[in-house]
Amino acid sequence: MALDIFVSVDGTGPYSDGVYAADFEDSHVSRLHREWHTHARFYRRGPGALGTATGSLGYDMFMRARHHWHRAGREGGSRIFLCGYSRGAAAAIVAARYMQRHGMRVHHLMLFDAVDRSPSPDTETIPANVRICSHARRAPAAASREFFGNCGTRAEDGAATSYHEETFHCTHGAVGGMPWEGTAQTGRVEEMRPGLARGLNRIGEILSDASRSDHSSMMRRDRPRANLYRAYRATGVTASQEAAGAARSWDWMRAELTMTKALHMDDAVVEADRL
Repeated sequence: MALDIFVSVDGTGPYSDGVYAADFEDSHVSRLHREWHTHARFYRRGPGALGTATGSLGYDMFMRARHHWHRAGREGGSRIFLCGYSRGAAAAIVAARYMQRHGMRVHHLMLFDAVDRSPSPDTETIPANVRICSHARRAPAAASREFFGNCGTRAEDGAATSYHEETFHCTHGAVGGMPWEGTAQTGRVEEMRPGLARGLNRIGEILSDASRSDHSSMMRRDRPRANLYRAYRATGVTASQEAAGAARSWDWMRAELTMTKALHMDDAVVEADRL
């Protein structure tokens, strides 16, 4: 019997599962999961601060989707929907790569500002087994997490994949449904609490000092110190723009999902190798 399968991974957050669940309760990925219309749905929290679990999270998404896909019957026209935010979005691309290797089509890949800060391979492009990819991204003018960059910004085969992208003038957090608040001093959104930023920057200074050698003429003592969170400053986003961006990214992705659900896809599932 045909079945719509939804598998998702959220963004980077606290290591404590309890704190994470409270913080991400209303993220866009979490909301889409709660609204899903079949029992074949799976949500997993994103990685911790180091964000090195992209590959394993992607494999887990693949295994979850494959489980429902096999149970529904591969010949039954079941459709696979993958969704992720931030590093969780990179994991969704990894999952699509695994599915490509095993003859599984992805009907819709939904990405909220995909970034990959790990050595995971093959996240720069969208694999050709994805029929439609919708990518909500932060606008460059927002000056949010500028050192992150993005992955999954183009299809490897434009004839096979319809790639849709929209940018929003808000922070990386707001694109995923996790907006920040503006500060009274600047009226602009700042993406890290000052105390935490100072602590992380101090760690960077210590590591930088430790890497210098008194015996090397190549190392100057006045060399600029490392600043792990050098982007801690006011973004180009006001509090009202932040809230509006979060709402608009949600509305846009919901419209994309409504559109893809309405599409018939007789070839949504192709014959897979025996696993």
